[in-house]
Amino acid sequence: MYDNLPFFTSNKQQIENFLNSGLLKPVNEYVGYCKDSGEQYTTKRTYKYYNLFFTLTYTSKDEYDELKCKGSFHYLMNQGKHNADKVNFTKAKHFLLEFASLFNVDLFKLELNPPEFGLNLSIPFDITEVVQYTFCEQRKEFSFNPPHIKTSKISGSPANDNRLKFYSKSHDCPKYSEDNILRTEWQIKKTRVLKRIGIKTVGDLLNIDNWKKISEKHIEKFKHLIIYDYTIIAPPSKRIQEKLNNYKSDKYWRALIEDCKLENCSYDKYNDKKEDLNKLSKKYGSNLIGKILEIMRKQWDWFLIEEKHPNYAPLLNPNYAPFIECIACTNKDSPRTCLVTGLDISMQKKSDKLSHTGLRFYHKYDKEIFEMIKSKFLSKNWINSDYETQIKEIAHNIRNAHSNQNRRQKGLYSENQMRLFNIT
Repeated sequence: MYDNLPFFTSNKQQIENFLNSGLLKPVNEYVGYCKDSGEQYTTKRTYKYYNLFFTLTYTSKDEYDELKCKGSFHYLMNQGKHNADKVNFTKAKHFLLEFASLFNVDLFKLELNPPEFGLNLSIPFDITEVVQYTFCEQRKEFSFNPPHIKTSKISGSPANDNRLKFYSKSHDCPKYSEDNILRTEWQIKKTRVLKRIGIKTVGDLLNIDNWKKISEKHIEKFKHLIIYDYTIIAPPSKRIQEKLNNYKSDKYWRALIEDCKLENCSYDKYNDKKEDLNKLSKKYGSNLIGKILEIMRKQWDWFLIEEKHPNYAPLLNPNYAPFIECIACTNKDSPRTCLVTGLDISMQKKSDKLSHTGLRFYHKYDKEIFEMIKSKFLSKNWINSDYETQIKEIAHNIRNAHSNQNRRQKGLYSENQMRLFNIT
């Protein structure tokens, strides 16, 4: 199933259809200056639709060049709330067609940037233990992601063509996820990975044969994992116990990976140790990686079954009204968004505006959004100040912006005048 599905288009008609849909909420804009005349013009505009962000790039005052979109289409399928459910090909295809219909766009003219694909697996093991003992994938070490979360790991570095992410969906989305759900994501970092198997556009994901190729690649990546089987109960043999002590140590595997960089013969040693661990798992443990792999294959098989008569609800069409809220239509389950920026602030404690916590989150995990906020809410007087001062000033300016909006709105009405909407 697709997760993050970024795309771009330079097709003018497709861009106009997105912009004229009336569904994109303006979030921010960047300003530049013409080299010849010095005239000011907009260089970028950012829009939002649920959890998707669209960035339109301009080459001059009246000419735009490219529209980029990023965000999870699986989250979008659930109105931006979560990606904790299991989705089959028919529903995934239906949703893409609904998206195309909603914005009146041609999916084959939306070119893919490196996407992510993921599965939610219900496994008979302790997910925290499984994640903790996931060490390597094709000699790429796993690390906690983010560092302070011990139920989520990712392999390699952003420079790699592929990365695998393992995490507990039950911990990530406790409100929507079933218990003991392991999410495995294949993050593609270079578009050439998909182009090699003939997938270039969003429209190519309407073809079930392309999904068969994706499933095969995902399973193949999974086969290279090294996961220590924490259920192993081995005889008190000194030789076997010594092996197990090594195999459950991240330092041991890290040393083997470093040796591989120095000597060609270490590749064989690394592979031999991987095979030996799997044999011990089958003999004295639960065959952990084999059973998870079997569950993963069955999940992909289920995904690839096409329904003959699907009946799915259409994609919702949100009506945005900045700074006002319809009392009768308030959705308590929808993710909290900042009243000023429109950005997701569910990572903060109860609040209605982006604060220090949210700003630090975006600075760490989405620099592009942070820079967008900074360009709009940080005065030039503080542009060269230290990080903490910038955070403090941005939060202060966001609070001021909301106060100014309230004053302008309230100034439109007399104190006792009846109002259809509640001014927030």
